[in-house]
Amino acid sequence: MRLSKFIPVVLVVALFFSCKKDDNGSAPTKQAYLPASFNLTASDGSFAKYELAYNNDNSVATLTSSMSMGEGEVDTVHFSHNTNGDCVKVTFTNNQGRIVGNSDSLVYRDGKMIIFRLDGSGTLQDSLVYTFNSQGDVIMMGNKDTVRNGDSKSLYYMEFSIVNGNPQSFTTYSYYAASATTQPEITNYTSNYTYDNKPNAFQAVFRADPILVFLLSNSALSYISMGQNNITSVTQSGSQFVFAPTYDTVTGYLSSQQIIIAGTTLTIDYTYVKSK
Repeated sequence: MRLSKFIPVVLVVALFFSCKKDDNGSAPTKQAYLPASFNLTASDGSFAKYELAYNNDNSVATLTSSMSMGEGEVDTVHFSHNTNGDCVKVTFTNNQGRIVGNSDSLVYRDGKMIIFRLDGSGTLQDSLVYTFNSQGDVIMMGNKDTVRNGDSKSLYYMEFSIVNGNPQSFTTYSYYAASATTQPEITNYTSNYTYDNKPNAFQAVFRADPILVFLLSNSALSYISMGQNNITSVTQSGSQFVFAPTYDTVTGYLSSQQIIIAGTTLTIDYTYVKSK
């Protein structure tokens, strides 16, 4: 069972939780240590490696990733910020240094972050909206408006319940009907999370650059809390996934986590760097 294959849907959406965006675009300068790398290794031999580099104001400069299935390819996301510190664009390169795929342009408006996905020629492909509460936590991804495309109808959103600075639960709903006469495909479930009482190093980074939440949501990093503490378990549809953590004696942050899914053990190792 390969690394990118065994992640259950319940965990993929964990990354959308509790991510703030300051209206003034503040970078995570008040935190002594910032996440530097996250390496995931599965007991079947597959792996995924991620590294973060920072600008002088501690905003994210690049996110670099490689996977065992990538045949040596290294992908890098480059972050562009405006004078307020807001990330307004990300571009993608591989280890040959060429621009690949598309870019994402960001707009912040009325408590929302709108992600416009562009192809290589700058043509809009699609968009996604994140909604924040008054504290800046993400409370919804997507919206409850029905999208019509010809005869088809679709609807997709996630709603989050924030308790004590952590996402306690989320509800996912999706609807798709190819036409007025076909049976619609409906997904509707709620997941519940528990946390430790240790600080989470990732919260400040995701608050400063919430686009990072979107970028990592399609990867193997579906196990990292965006709240003030670290995930210890996830329960959905009667199944519980339990995390076994260890902590770094210098920073107090997570040094590793283990979780067993369908008989495969996943280990996540973390390193940190002093903030600038």
